[in-house]
Amino acid sequence: MDHSENVGKYKAIAYVLIIVLTTLIMMPRWAFSEFGLLDDGVTLDLAPHILEKLSVGNIGYLLQLETYRGRFRPFYWLYYSIQYPLWGRTPFGYFVVQWLNLMFTGIAVYALVEMASRNTVAGLASGVLYVLSPVVVENYFTLSKPEPVLVLSLVLSILLMFKAAEAQSNFTKNAFFCGAALFLALGYLTKETAISMTLISGLWFIGIALRKQASENSILYPMVKRCFLVNVIYIIIVILARTVLEIAPVAKGEYSQYYIFTPDNLSRSLLKHLGWHLRDFGYLFIIMAFLISLRMIQRGQILQRQEKVVLIGSVIWIAGHTLIMLPWHSTLEYFLLPVSLGTAVFGGIGVSIILRYALTNGISVLVRSLSRISLISVLLIGYIALINGGINGFVQIAVDSANAALMRYLASSVPINGVILVNLPEPNEYVLEMGLHLRIMYDRPDIQVRYFGSFDLTGDVDAFIVTPVMVNQLIPSVRIAVYESGAKTWERNLQTYPVEAVHQIILRVQLLTIHLEQVICPVLTWSDTRDPFYCEVKRPFVNTRVFEFGWKIYRVREAVCRSQAGEGWYDLERANQDWWRWTDGRGLLKVFVNQDTSITLSGEIASIQRPNRVDVLLGGEKVATLNMDDQEWWLPLGPLTLPLKTGENTIEFVSHNPAITIPTDSRPLAIAVKNLHLQTEDGQVCELQP
Repeated sequence: MDHSENVGKYKAIAYVLIIVLTTLIMMPRWAFSEFGLLDDGVTLDLAPHILEKLSVGNIGYLLQLETYRGRFRPFYWLYYSIQYPLWGRTPFGYFVVQWLNLMFTGIAVYALVEMASRNTVAGLASGVLYVLSPVVVENYFTLSKPEPVLVLSLVLSILLMFKAAEAQSNFTKNAFFCGAALFLALGYLTKETAISMTLISGLWFIGIALRKQASENSILYPMVKRCFLVNVIYIIIVILARTVLEIAPVAKGEYSQYYIFTPDNLSRSLLKHLGWHLRDFGYLFIIMAFLISLRMIQRGQILQRQEKVVLIGSVIWIAGHTLIMLPWHSTLEYFLLPVSLGTAVFGGIGVSIILRYALTNGISVLVRSLSRISLISVLLIGYIALINGGINGFVQIAVDSANAALMRYLASSVPINGVILVNLPEPNEYVLEMGLHLRIMYDRPDIQVRYFGSFDLTGDVDAFIVTPVMVNQLIPSVRIAVYESGAKTWERNLQTYPVEAVHQIILRVQLLTIHLEQVICPVLTWSDTRDPFYCEVKRPFVNTRVFEFGWKIYRVREAVCRSQAGEGWYDLERANQDWWRWTDGRGLLKVFVNQDTSITLSGEIASIQRPNRVDVLLGGEKVATLNMDDQEWWLPLGPLTLPLKTGENTIEFVSHNPAITIPTDSRPLAIAVKNLHLQTEDGQVCELQP
């Protein structure tokens, strides 16, 4: 299984297999290529501006793009911007690039492990484990994420470091090293978490130095030493750049402030990472159990020297990238893509070792049985992770497709200068992204997109209201900017407003997921860590429910009748929920109807002086006179049936007695009304406005 005369043929087979797998993985995304409502709008909005600034030599625009957010990732923005002239507003092209990124990363992982371990099987297994990782789905099925570019840059830098170490001529050695340094620099310019490479390379260097392998590893030792020194130089440059460019400190950046270094947040984050590892990389625990058991059973060396070095190096890689993300306030699956590179390398080496013991003759029955059981377990756990990842992919496609269908409907249905109210609590990325998508993708900059809760529906409003629908939310899953319980509550709240449903978009996915992460629920309960990500929301261990996601679109119902206070009313009591209003003798009520109709007017009326008479005028003509000779303070008003014409009508209340002042009020007062109720002949209630 080591290098042989047929190594070229094995490499070709490995390359073909990885290319085929990445193609099969990306085909569903190609078939349903849609931009998402998380970051894509911002990317498409900024790309032409970035290109315009760079065309005139303004590099500073790219370097200072996110200074107020505490971020520095210019190559991330450049990576998507340079694609914009090619694909523009067509998502398919961007997903083809995602496929190429995944393919080259998988091949690079294979080449790196094969070179470092001198084991073709380990290299192939590592490359396959990476491209089949569930973490791949969200990272490559969505755009506007730096993780795929970051991982490709880092793995190419390490691969070229190995190439430089093995090169025979100084020219080739230096060329490979410069290439490695360049890709490492791109990693630092893609996402700030690349600083973990300083810690990782430092631990690699210390580990080799402490084991006194400098003389034994004439290739490995200088390579790791160089790698560490370059990382130290880069982190110094990054610190200086942040100072010169006046990038906001981590604790004060609009985005970076969400790095929270409290023990509570770190412990919660660690448990979440453990949950993700159980769900996506469960095979690691089987391999570790096998290696520990093998070490206890078999005396002597159980691993080849290169295998041991690569295993330890991958563990350091996993730990380093996990540590850099622990302080972040949320633990999302796509953050784990750098970690998945380390788990794939560990898994590839582990699988090759298990295969070697399972297929080798002359070893004990116990060891062979243990290796075969471990191999079956790894395949089973890996198959479960593959199923979970596949379902995640279909969920991602369904969510993006529903969001895109919503945008298409709104772009074609909302009138010029219309208003879209999004029934989501503030802040939410979807609201910003909807406005950007409508402007960029559908040339509808005239449409206002606002939060529903911050908008006043009273008055002559013609607005569309969109509210999310989610049933049987899959948790953990790809990131969706809404959650099931909230979506149900937000929709129920709409029932108190004058709205009517006009359209809905609902997509469904048949789930088949196995939630291995639930095994840590006892730990969460014992540590009093409450997190719906794992245990708070009851869900089956084997989830076969149907996931639904989409949107319901409402429109503010056109009022048949609405009324508004006119002249004569005092404002002091206007906020009273009973619509209590005083006048100095004459109060006007404007009533608007969209068709000829009759209304019934009722309520209560009071007079400072009694007896008194109050005339009710419709359009200036008296239609009724109310006698106020009872000693009760509030007397029934109506019911009066009044015929109204299409458009504006006026109803006046006119007191026969003049206004007077009383000791408790400085205003001249005559009559007052409250609890006014206007209802059309077909039963619709007229909205009363102040």
